[in-house]
Amino acid sequence: MNGVIADEVRIETRGAVREADVARVRAKIAGVTRFASAPVLFVRIRLSVLRGQGAVAQANVDVNGRPVRVQATGATMGEAIAELGERLRRRLERLARLREHRTGPRPPANGRGGARAHRRDLPSHAYRMPGSRWLTRHKTFALRQETVAEAAEDMYLLDYAFHLFTESGSGQDSVLYRDGSSYRLAQIAPDPAHITQTGMPFSISPVPAAHLDVPDALAHLDQAGMPFVFFADATTGRGSMVYRRVDGNYGLIEVA
Repeated sequence: MNGVIADEVRIETRGAVREADVARVRAKIAGVTRFASAPVLFVRIRLSVLRGQGAVAQANVDVNGRPVRVQATGATMGEAIAELGERLRRRLERLARLREHRTGPRPPANGRGGARAHRRDLPSHAYRMPGSRWLTRHKTFALRQETVAEAAEDMYLLDYAFHLFTESGSGQDSVLYRDGSSYRLAQIAPDPAHITQTGMPFSISPVPAAHLDVPDALAHLDQAGMPFVFFADATTGRGSMVYRRVDGNYGLIEVA
């Protein structure tokens, strides 16, 4: 078991977060990290009270170089913290089982040369009138080559709804996402014949990604009413994504 000492925990707050909730989340995370199977090197926690939208609690945990991310929402911050602790415990237990069956560490799935994904369980988005929605988050990443099964693993451990990566067999920039109860893969240019098969069931979209610039992608995001839009950058041809943020604004993910 591996606990976390207080100096390794960074807590950020946004909105009217009470000191009692800061103490509560610190104690909760310190208790849950004992389920980690490797040393916990760092923990960053963000607590946000959204006006009219309840509370959001987020934890990013570095388990010996392997990132685990969890986000939870609740009508109150206490509810969000309780759900955060439960989700983090499940993911740490899952990571422990994965480590038992893997020899050697994988590269970290984060912004330093890794892939990127987005929240798996999306809370209700704050409503904003058209014309008052802004691109408030822009991230650039070097995509890692991996199989669809590895992408699904990252989706779970990072608590996201989609995962942007380069599929190892076809070499195509791709996105894996949940389509109901199953996984679905979309690619810049679908190439089913060369996708690495790992035995994990998933479907493949036969539709190539549209070549768009960012304003057109955002317009399509609004028109489609979807949580994200995967597209090929009109200039580079590389995979990119625009998505809806909890606050009702937009986020953009591009390939370095």
